[in-house]
Amino acid sequence: WRESGGDGASSRGSVLRVAVVAIIRAVITIIGAVIVDAVIVVLAVVIVIVLGIIVVLVLFAFSAYNRLVALSQRVSQAFADIDVQLKQRHDLIPNLVETVKGYAAHERGTLDEVIKARNAAMSAQGPTQVSAAEGQLSGALGRLIALSEAYPDLKANANFQQLASELSDL
Repeated sequence: WRESGGDGASSRGSVLRVAVVAIIRAVITIIGAVIVDAVIVVLAVVIVIVLGIIVVLVLFAFSAYNRLVALSQRVSQAFADIDVQLKQRHDLIPNLVETVKGYAAHERGTLDEVIKARNAAMSAQGPTQVSAAEGQLSGALGRLIALSEAYPDLKANANFQQLASELSDL
């Protein structure tokens, strides 16, 4: 073949080149397919991780919302319970004042102060006003209860003792 001007070598070389090029193309195609498959797998894993994170965040938000609703209901129930106890307290005060009137008629200023504080507490709106009015009412009731020390007959009265006990329980 060398004598024929190298046609044989060149044809062998071109066949070899064609075979090498075909092998390289096949390898590149295989590598490309593997890379594409790897990228698809990585993207799938990333998508699963992102979806998992989103599900966890949604569950956390749902749980937090339910917890806040439950706490809000507990607060509302607590305020309703306080309102009931304050109403009971306000209802006992006129009876206590009437009981004290019979024994300490000349302590009219203290009795009027208790009635005025009770009316203010009953008409108070909002936690701040209610708290302030109840503080004044407690002070007035404290002075009224202190009157019983000056009047032994009043202190011994069963009705007064019962009313004072009920007020202190509330």
